[in-house]
Amino acid sequence: MRATRLLFFLTLILLARAAVAGDPGAEAPPANAPESASTAEIERLRKVMLEEQEVIANCMKRIDELEKTKTSQDKAGINSVKLNGDFRYRFEDIHTDPKTFNTVGVRGPLKKADQTKDRFRHRLRLRLGFEWTVNDEVTVGGRLATSMNAGAMNSGDPISYNQTMTDAFSKKGVYLDTAYFDYHPARVPGLKVMGGKMSNPFYVPGKTQMIWDQDLTPEGLAVTYTNTMESSPTGPVYREVPLELAATAGYFLVQERSIDVETQLLGVQGSAKYNFEADGSTSLMVGASYYDYGHLKGFPPLLDPANSFGNALSLAVLGGSALYGDDFNIVEGFTEFTIPVFERPLALYGDIAYNTAKIDKNYDGNNSGAAWALGASYGRCVTPRSWSLHYEYRDLGRDAVVGAFTDSDFGGGGTNSKGHVLGADFMLLKNTRLAVTYFINHNMGSDWLRMVPTFGGKEKVDGPYQRLQVDLNFKF
Repeated sequence: MRATRLLFFLTLILLARAAVAGDPGAEAPPANAPESASTAEIERLRKVMLEEQEVIANCMKRIDELEKTKTSQDKAGINSVKLNGDFRYRFEDIHTDPKTFNTVGVRGPLKKADQTKDRFRHRLRLRLGFEWTVNDEVTVGGRLATSMNAGAMNSGDPISYNQTMTDAFSKKGVYLDTAYFDYHPARVPGLKVMGGKMSNPFYVPGKTQMIWDQDLTPEGLAVTYTNTMESSPTGPVYREVPLELAATAGYFLVQERSIDVETQLLGVQGSAKYNFEADGSTSLMVGASYYDYGHLKGFPPLLDPANSFGNALSLAVLGGSALYGDDFNIVEGFTEFTIPVFERPLALYGDIAYNTAKIDKNYDGNNSGAAWALGASYGRCVTPRSWSLHYEYRDLGRDAVVGAFTDSDFGGGGTNSKGHVLGADFMLLKNTRLAVTYFINHNMGSDWLRMVPTFGGKEKVDGPYQRLQVDLNFKF
């Protein structure tokens, strides 16, 4: 099509020149003009025509080259790939009690928490992702990201992209963060079927990390549906509806074992959001979730057999490491209300989770299977010089959620902590954002449990925990 248009315009130019040269209204040479003048004019016109033909021939040759390149790119799918990524530089200050006081590596019950320790470190995060449009109904995506080894496993941390600047300028590890397919049939707008290693498909109110750390990318299969999509000649498009309904179901592989049963996670979630305004600026959402872990109780802690991330352990010991003492069948309920205040969005949210499995009190008499969070955010950080504020209070019982997957920053990671999270964001430039987050937490660890390395040797130190993070984010 592009070649045809160019040929058409070049032909018009040639005809226009010929018309000007042979215009009958033009002044004709005198009858008695020398014959040589007519011959010279004919030669000039022939020369013009030859030059125009050469220009057209060169243009057609170039068009053929471009068409071949375009065809090869289409065959390779290059034109169907979308790239995205971000880079973050972080300064972090952690203020807490010393983690160790003796050669055994535990504080011990007779040592008072009368000393404090500051840890300063610089960290970086780099993520590079792509999404490949296979056809109108299927996309395939993936992402590479920095991370550090997780516990005793020689693999990336599932809940952190951070790489600490240390180890004498050593090279930093990059891991496969996501790799998935996304099937969205045109006949059922709003339906998605996903498989592989993906971003968390479950909705999280107020972006709280009470149950799921925001860096977690589960592995398995998931199905989502929303009634906010409708069919169009170009494919499914978003539509505004007064009542938004959404549902998600997922089956995830947590730990595969060659000689024993696998640990699996089944999750379902449903939500309803009523929009009081057509643009959704004022709305109320309610939702509920259920997460059922299979074959977790009686097995070593995930990621690191010597670290249960706050969860209770049983008296049984396998290879010097204790086993999970409780199962995890988690019921969640949440709500979120948004309304504009002084032309800026204000969001209020609440989230509560309860482990319905039987909680064993042998490990910790104060063991709790409940967790809850209340929070608010104001503003939206999108355009240059825009800003937002955030606050959350969280209380996380020891066996309310799986400690290996909850917020890695709150209380130093894991469960059995409570306290405040304060944050502020400011958009410095386009795609350049400054963020400050401050954690004021209290860990409820047991000094007695810390004395027994095979019975919770990584038990938290009971006492205050503070963490300051200053981030500079670049999105591209």
